[in-house]
Amino acid sequence: MTPLAKQISLRMRAKNLSISMLEKNAGLKNHSVRNILRGRTFMPNAETLDAIARALGCRVEDLLEKKEIYEKKALSETKEEVTHTPYDYPELFREVVDFVTMYLRHNKHSLSLEQVLNCIKLIYQDSSERDPTTLDEESAALWMWLATDTRLPYMYSD
Repeated sequence: MTPLAKQISLRMRAKNLSISMLEKNAGLKNHSVRNILRGRTFMPNAETLDAIARALGCRVEDLLEKKEIYEKKALSETKEEVTHTPYDYPELFREVVDFVTMYLRHNKHSLSLEQVLNCIKLIYQDSSERDPTTLDEESAALWMWLATDTRLPYMYSD
């Protein structure tokens, strides 16, 4: 994972933004952010970086820094933001829980309960924004890959 992808990922988690939410808030095409996170777009153009930085509430320079962010206080979400996620699609929620469970079991990963619940929440939000009738497995797999990547500090642990 590139330093740019790490910075974007950490800041997305901290702001509780799904990939599609970030793309929408930044005014980018679908898969723009996903391609950066997966390494398909190694160095996006200046306009894309500026749009992502604005949507994440930081500067382009912050995204390009090679050092990782460890200030949990500056990046943590508030309880109010966490409690305002609507629960409109119970079938989608069940699919997400099953997917996360199977991913962890299949890949022999273990996360804390808090980390698992945050993965479920992020994947649920991301899928419900795309199509609430079905799980977006590609996006879900990316979220799980990011959550289980031991090279990244997990921002939701206390």
